[in-house]
Amino acid sequence: MKEYIKPIINLTLISSLIYIIWRVMISIPLDRGWKSLIFSIIIVSLEILDFFEFCIFYVNSLKGTKRHIIDKKIKEYPDVDVVVVTLNEDIKLLERTLKACNAISYPNKEKLHIYVSDDGKREEVKILAESLNINYITRENNINAKAGNYNNLLNTIKSPYILTLDADMAPKEGILLDLIPHIARDKDVGFVQTPQGFENGDIYQYRYGIDGYVPNDQSFFYHTLQPLKNNINAVVYCGTNAIIRREALDKIGGFAEGVLTEDIATGMLIQNAGYKGIYIDKVEAVGYQENDLKSFIKQRTRWARGCIQTSKKVNLLKMKGLNLKQKLEYFSCFSYWLFGIKRLIYLIAPLLYNAFDVILINTSMIIFTIMWLPQYVLKRFVLDKVLNNERSSTWNKIYEIILTPILSVQVFLELIGIRKKKFEVSSKKNKGNKISKEQILMTLGHIFFIIINLIALGMSVLKMNNTFSDIFSLIWSMSNLMYLFMAILFDLSNKKNEAKDCSEIFKYNKWTIIKMLWKGDKNN
Repeated sequence: MKEYIKPIINLTLISSLIYIIWRVMISIPLDRGWKSLIFSIIIVSLEILDFFEFCIFYVNSLKGTKRHIIDKKIKEYPDVDVVVVTLNEDIKLLERTLKACNAISYPNKEKLHIYVSDDGKREEVKILAESLNINYITRENNINAKAGNYNNLLNTIKSPYILTLDADMAPKEGILLDLIPHIARDKDVGFVQTPQGFENGDIYQYRYGIDGYVPNDQSFFYHTLQPLKNNINAVVYCGTNAIIRREALDKIGGFAEGVLTEDIATGMLIQNAGYKGIYIDKVEAVGYQENDLKSFIKQRTRWARGCIQTSKKVNLLKMKGLNLKQKLEYFSCFSYWLFGIKRLIYLIAPLLYNAFDVILINTSMIIFTIMWLPQYVLKRFVLDKVLNNERSSTWNKIYEIILTPILSVQVFLELIGIRKKKFEVSSKKNKGNKISKEQILMTLGHIFFIIINLIALGMSVLKMNNTFSDIFSLIWSMSNLMYLFMAILFDLSNKKNEAKDCSEIFKYNKWTIIKMLWKGDKNN
């Protein structure tokens, strides 16, 4: 990181803190009725949550990335169990992964034990495993889903280290030569996590036709957030492309059960037990991403509800083995998935004012601009400089608003105790132009929000008295409509565009994005 960035980050944190203090102490409308008071407190609470997540990220950014550099030569390579778990994934994807497992380089192949653990009890998987001389394991029931599958396998495998792989994640030849030294040389390391690499674009790139111009949706997590988590031993175990110390698993009683995201819960428990989780930012296995909407929504719903379940089950406050920094980092990881509810509130806010006279901020335009604009501009500047265009707030809002109609409901149900227990595996197949129920529901949700904001926009124009609330509501509804327009483009784009004129999209300018997507659609 360039030296001049650090003082700017500090200035950004200070200006953001001043803004939050002003919002809490001065701008809440205490004398405008109970409706205004309640909704204003809700909005302020969301802003405080954003500020909290912002602080955690940028404080870690100031420290830089802690890198693990060691001598990769070790005297004796230990036994390793390579484990691929499967349920109903495409047999061709599974075959690709298993063949890649057989091709892994290791000094003594007799110490390399490969297993496919099949919860689908498929004869074709058994035949495939036998043809590749790979151990085939199954069980009578599917209790506790993927975690139960792993724990059943632990009764069979005996090696001190376990390489865990999803059915679609084909490992590279040198994966163990790169990872084993990190865990074998340090008895305190419980697991080593690497990023997920993908051979195809994500669903946003696929539908907008911008693969190669805008980073992969998961790139920000794997190449920016995870390396920073090395600083405080809060690396997230992602369930695949990672090697785990068997002793650490035994100490916590195996893989965490009772949650949809058994991976993140297992990693937390390992760290709580006193072990380190380290992250190596090098792609060691490559898979495929969901590019049909139904599978994509299933995956993100599982992640969102699973994180809420995990936050309830493990109870960070009771995890004595984690320090405050680790707990805050994991809290931020869980709270991120509240974005659906947060975006829903932001999308209906303009109508609350125009239709129900709900005052959300008690201030004037001049004061609001003085308090809000500096921290906003600084955040945008720092975001670009720190992340080097890896992620922008514009694209982040687009991604979140696309999922809001679905995830806002799913997360709310999980929060109030209506749990989702069934583990559903995403297909990772492109289902072409078939319209799913999820697509219809999501599109109807976006249309509903567009109608709400069009009504709010019209009412703002008709009742315009040049007050702060009138102007603010007008601008807010227009901003919502712009992002909802992008969401509708996503809904209607059911096949990949050529995106011949998208080279400028990498600048992340919202108006350029709209222009280029529109131009690309007309050309196609």
